[in-house]
Amino acid sequence: MLITFTIFATILLFFLVNSQTIDSSSIEGRSSLLNYKKIPISINGYNISAAIASTDEEKIKGLSGVKQLGVTEGMLFLLHHSSKQGFWMKDMNFPIDIIWIDSMKKVVHIEKELKPCDSIFICPVHTPNADALYVLEVNSGFSDQHMISDGTEINFNLNESSNTPK
Repeated sequence: MLITFTIFATILLFFLVNSQTIDSSSIEGRSSLLNYKKIPISINGYNISAAIASTDEEKIKGLSGVKQLGVTEGMLFLLHHSSKQGFWMKDMNFPIDIIWIDSMKKVVHIEKELKPCDSIFICPVHTPNADALYVLEVNSGFSDQHMISDGTEINFNLNESSNTPK
């Protein structure tokens, strides 16, 4: 029942946000990560620059509309509280890995090589097995390339954010 409600609420929120008028500067921001604050993240000795999605609007848009991620780029979602937050691949242009991270900054779940949805009606919601406070989206295959698994520590400091593109 809770999963059904979460899916319904996510779809409703998506339609409410996307039904609003979007000015040209918002459209430009959807196609790149240049306007996001970024922080450095270290995983198993590998460093990436992650765009921060902290507002509800940024979290709903996520990477949708972005043409591609560089090999050292990702997006870190800051959730309001620890939960089993679901994500989907609507309006995505490339496959990704989604990594759920708990409050201790340890990986609690990974969904690998998720492909963009063909249709809103055939677009599954991917949900973790455990509560998470953060979610990291990276290029497909990243988790396997860098030996990331449940329990892997993700190193970042939210106070290090900047508006400067990396």
